Amino acid sequence: SLVQAIGQLDDDCELVALLDADCVPHASWLRELAAPFADADVAVAYGNRWYMPPDARCGSLMRYIWNVGAVGHMIWCGIPWGGTLALRRTFLDEADLAGAWSSAFCEDTMLARAAQRRGRRCVFVPSLLMVNRETCTVGSLLPWIRRQLLTVRLYHGAWPTTLAYGLASPTIVLAALAAIAWSLCLASEPSQLAALATLAVLAGLMTLRLAIVAALEITARGVIAKRGEQLERTSWRRCAAMPFLLAVTPFYYLAALLRAQWMRHVVWRGVQYRVDSAGKIQRLDHPAWSGSEQSESRHSL
Repeated sequence: SLVQAIGQLDDDCELVALLDADCVPHASWLRELAAPFADADVAVAYGNRWYMPPDARCGSLMRYIWNVGAVGHMIWCGIPWGGTLALRRTFLDEADLAGAWSSAFCEDTMLARAAQRRGRRCVFVPSLLMVNRETCTVGSLLPWIRRQLLTVRLYHGAWPTTLAYGLASPTIVLAALAAIAWSLCLASEPSQLAALATLAVLAGLMTLRLAIVAALEITARGVIAKRGEQLERTSWRRCAAMPFLLAVTPFYYLAALLRAQWMRHVVWRGVQYRVDSAGKIQRLDHPAWSGSEQSESRHSL
C-alpha cells in the first residue's frame, strides 16, 4: 500500500510524511516534522514511540522498560522510526525507495544507510515522542521485540552495537551472581566480604538503571505535557514492579536478540514471511483479514 501511495504522489509534492495508525498526532505534529528540512542536507526526519500503558501488567511494563533503552539506542545509532517520519521527495526518487520497499521487510530502518550513501542526514526530532497507551502481554512481547531487532540486523550497520548492547547487561548480572556464589562456597571471611561487595555493586547498578529510567520518564512527560496531552499518575503497583522487571527484562531481551540473529521465518499480523536476505523477503501466505477481530482491542501485536 505504501508503494502504491508513493506512485500516486503529485509532481509538486516536496515532503512525504508517515504516521502509524496507533499514533494520535498533536496540533503541531506536521510543522515539527517538517522543520528540519530547512537544512538542505536533511533527507529524513523522525520521532519515536513512548509507551504509557494504562495498566501494570508485566508485559506492558517490560515493553516500556525495553523501549526506554531502545529509544536511547536508536537516537545514538541513528536508527529511524517509521511511526512518525518524513522524507524529502527528491531523496525518495534518487534512492528509488519505492523499488527497495517492494522487496523489503520494513520501510524505515534502511533509510539511514540510503541517506548516508548520498551524503544526506537523518534527523531525530525530540519533540516528536508519540505516546502509545496500548497494553501488551508477556507472550506477545517476545515476537514483537524479535521483529524490531530483525529490521536492524537486515538494514542497519548498528547491528554489532545492538548485539553488544543486548549482551552487556545480562552478562554483567550473571558474572556478578556467579562471583557471589563462588565466594560463598569458599566459606572464608575474605570471600564472604567479596560476595557482599559484589552484591553491593550489583545493587548499585540496578539502582542506577532505575534512576536513568525515572529521569527519562520525567523528560518524556515534560515533552508530552507541553503538547497538552493527558498524563496519568504513576500507580504504586507500577513502582513496586519496576525493580523486579528491570532485572528480568534484559534476559528477555537477550532471548529475543539471539533469536533475531538467526531467524528466517516471521509471522506478522497473521501473515508468514520467509527472510532470505535484506532484499529477498517472501510472503508465504496472505489470509483474508477481518478488521472486526481487533476493532475494540487495546492490545498491541
